[in-house]
Amino acid sequence: MFTGYMIILSLIASIQASDISREFAISSAQLALAREQIKIQTEYYDALSTQINEIRAIRHDFKLFVSVLMRLSEEGRYTELKKFLSEYTEKADTEPLPVFCENVVANSILGYYSFRFKEQNIDFHYTCVIPKQLSVSDSDLCIVLGNALENAFEACRKLEAPNTRSVSVEARLLKGQLLIRISNTFSGKVNMSNGQYITTKKTPYHGIGLLNIRKVVSAYGGYVKTEHTQNVFTLMAAFPAESADVSGSST
Repeated sequence: MFTGYMIILSLIASIQASDISREFAISSAQLALAREQIKIQTEYYDALSTQINEIRAIRHDFKLFVSVLMRLSEEGRYTELKKFLSEYTEKADTEPLPVFCENVVANSILGYYSFRFKEQNIDFHYTCVIPKQLSVSDSDLCIVLGNALENAFEACRKLEAPNTRSVSVEARLLKGQLLIRISNTFSGKVNMSNGQYITTKKTPYHGIGLLNIRKVVSAYGGYVKTEHTQNVFTLMAAFPAESADVSGSST
């Protein structure tokens, strides 16, 4: 009897240790995610700040610019005028940061990944109508969008042919529900266990990303659905996020 009791205690201890280990992995992953979110917002705001400073510099030089144009035009120095305009146009030609939606958090995440997609020659298409105010917390919105886009980025980056890399994002508020659909091309290889997708990424917290998405969405009483065809993987999430403000942009 004593031996049986000790075996039971040993099993309980093993289960508790396993649970603690799992919770530690999730907590560590959440900390890593928080750091990544800070990095995302910092990089995007740095880019925005740089562009604002460039615009300020152009506005500061505008009076001088006009006076030079007037003088060259009055003196009939049209060759120099044309050269001056060409040089100034090149200097003032800054690529505008895209505005994806009115929600600051979602816009920062989408903006950050649009830069990464561009660097890896990944076509990016979006239709986003996410309002400024949501009942979903900023951190939870970061978890859902950030993890989903990171997974899409990694899947596309593994494709050798750049012309096959593509990510599509649809997000909108409909009848009090935030609907998100993210599709991306991928190699066609999937690992599944008990009907669930298992990531192929070799990282310390592999598989935590999709788990966190499901955990967040489930907490709001929503659902997550994943599916794939021969070369396209799609993640769909729907959860309550009521807001009276509904406006956004698309491309």
